[in-house]
Amino acid sequence: MSKELMMGSYYETESVASFLRLLRGDRHLQLVDIGANLGVYSLPASRLTSVLAVEPTWRTMSRLVKSVDLGAVGCNITLIHNAVSNIRATFHMWVDPGNQARAVLVEGGNCKETMHTQHSTELIKECSF
Repeated sequence: MSKELMMGSYYETESVASFLRLLRGDRHLQLVDIGANLGVYSLPASRLTSVLAVEPTWRTMSRLVKSVDLGAVGCNITLIHNAVSNIRATFHMWVDPGNQARAVLVEGGNCKETMHTQHSTELIKECSF
């Protein structure tokens, strides 16, 4: 996705356009974007309605924060840096070093910390599955 955006293309153009038509059709709709990634849906939607965008990876979230700032849509979007699961438990997050959009929650397992940054509470884990 990042590569397409950097080349000037818009990711999932038709889907986003269709989605925005739905939001324009009913001004009472709001968006909860779980796994917001770079904001392909959240950013354009925030020009039309209130948005709650949830993103677990700190690198992606930092880019999304920058985009919100540059787009001057901060008053319409709430960003939450967190992972979401269908159960309440303590998990570790594994992020593919070659594709940060590929992140999974891992409960226990054979994981060791491979990187920890002072700018985030996110732990990158190397896991054996």
